[in-house]
Amino acid sequence: MLTQIIHTIQTFPNETVDFSRPVLRRSLRGVYPLFITLYCLLALAGTVANSAMLARLFTRHLYYDPTCAFVMNLGVCNLVASLLLLPLSLVVLLLHNWIFGSVLCYLLPMLQDVPIHATMATFVVITADRHRRIASPTEPRASPSAAIAGVWVAALSVVLPYVMYVNYIDLQLLFGSQFAGVGICTLNMDEHVAFYTRLLYGLLYAVPLLLVVSFHLKVSREIDRRDGTSDRGPPSPSPSGGSRGRVRTGRGGAVPSSVLRRSDVASRGTSPRVAAECHFDLDEERRNQSYLALMIGVSSLCLMPLAVLRCPFPSLLPPPTPSYTPRSLCTYCNADSFAA
Repeated sequence: MLTQIIHTIQTFPNETVDFSRPVLRRSLRGVYPLFITLYCLLALAGTVANSAMLARLFTRHLYYDPTCAFVMNLGVCNLVASLLLLPLSLVVLLLHNWIFGSVLCYLLPMLQDVPIHATMATFVVITADRHRRIASPTEPRASPSAAIAGVWVAALSVVLPYVMYVNYIDLQLLFGSQFAGVGICTLNMDEHVAFYTRLLYGLLYAVPLLLVVSFHLKVSREIDRRDGTSDRGPPSPSPSGGSRGRVRTGRGGAVPSSVLRRSDVASRGTSPRVAAECHFDLDEERRNQSYLALMIGVSSLCLMPLAVLRCPFPSLLPPPTPSYTPRSLCTYCNADSFAA
């Protein structure tokens, strides 16, 4: 702890800094208004857009549909990032010292990664659920509430080991009441631990992205296959004796086959509810595929810089922390200079 205290004090410009008050980084004193403006715009845009999406899905009672429920979970992840993580990240970026106490010191590294991991896991759940619905429509779909709960439990479980690498040094306990409320928040990460955490982050970004792409391609091929089958087959007459060229919809209505194409895959003996779910509009599903591909592509592109910067390439690994000699320790342990 003494080594970390010395290293922290050495990074301050002079010996008259009040550690209990926010200290702006010297390198950002001329440009910090720009950072504040950009972060505020991003947080405002994320809050307004995701709140509007959640309100629309909720007011139209679309949360009963599993896909819409998963999209609402994405909105919750983005709201957490916009309202909580962006302000905290901005303060940590601008300030040179830690002023948030011990609890947030241990929670912040976990809070910064939980929404990202939950977002990627939700993308996997969305594409996997759609693949099950399109490829095997007679099989029951997974419960949205159970799947969303599993996503958050998995995201929290992955980041819990971060606590072992965080250390909060309470200077009041070490040096007396004159340091009340003053602490140092550090990461105890040697080269091996840094490699592990970066590799873990890379895997939690790359593996879900590969699964999403795989499920998306399978669903697209299945839609194209059924679309080709429906185009080759003759239009089926309606059971009520209607004219040829009309296709029965899932809700019992009939529309011209030239306007609407559906895939009827319900077998004989299937319950009416399941049979209705088996009739889906191929054009609508193809349009949904395009929307989901755009959503996942933009989100993955925005998260890519974080994944690349945290990848365990040897050139990106930080150099080992220099060791302090006993002479330098004694120099900074001088009571008068430390009190100043």
